[in-house]
Amino acid sequence: MEKIISSYNTEKDVLHFHHTRAGVGHKPTAGYFERHTQFEILYLIEGELSLTVEEETYRVNSGDIILINADEIHKLSVSEKKPYERIVFMFDLSALGECFPVQVNVFNYLLLNDYRIQRVLPAPLAEKYRLTEMLKTIASAPQDDMFFYDTLLARTLLLAANLTKVLEDKERGIKPVATNEFMKKAVTYINMHLTEELSLESLSKALFVSKSYLSHVFRERMNISVNNYIITKKIHYAHKLITGGMSPAEACLKTGYNYYTTFFYNYKSIMGKTPSSSVRKKPQR
Repeated sequence: MEKIISSYNTEKDVLHFHHTRAGVGHKPTAGYFERHTQFEILYLIEGELSLTVEEETYRVNSGDIILINADEIHKLSVSEKKPYERIVFMFDLSALGECFPVQVNVFNYLLLNDYRIQRVLPAPLAEKYRLTEMLKTIASAPQDDMFFYDTLLARTLLLAANLTKVLEDKERGIKPVATNEFMKKAVTYINMHLTEELSLESLSKALFVSKSYLSHVFRERMNISVNNYIITKKIHYAHKLITGGMSPAEACLKTGYNYYTTFFYNYKSIMGKTPSSSVRKKPQR
């Protein structure tokens, strides 16, 4: 069983943090899929785990850092043969951009980046950019301090700034140990056609497979229906467009929706807020 060392969650889930530890023989965590609306960093202090993100599977070791973009479906399988300790830090990139309007480009860069090349950062690369040091500093922030939130935001900004340097580094992260080629083809097709009308039927025709087979693979691989996966991808793409300056109405059309009411409903269901509330406020001069 995992023991919680420390944990906190700020107002409106702008920042969420937890530090947990488990000894040898702990009940392994495996088999369930997760999906968050926040950007997630997982620092594996000790132990071994297997990470599956959509079509790819990675082997993660002590000292490695995992980067998971908002709403990516992922699964962690932790070995019970070794002690296990991790720090998980999640933050809302668009909300942080509003907290730091001058440095909004930092959070926009992280929001718009593709993490497949540097999904899992090996320990040497994480240490090169002081990511492990910064995460430990965030973990040690005194929660009883009246300036705790401000301190946390400042440390998060430094972490985000260094993350952009990592993503610009030519050194590749750890490569996946396995790739489901069919899922890779399906996910790639969806990502390339987010501006069009997509459905189970249109995707099955594009991939030359039956609808039942396609549905089965998505359920088995990611525990989600094809249509729900498509909706999720479209809404997160719309969120990026809106926070990037596009109007909600334009984002609705850009993501292939014919009716704003449907777009509004899906957006609020997935993001937990309305499209208009995601419009970035212009900094006051």
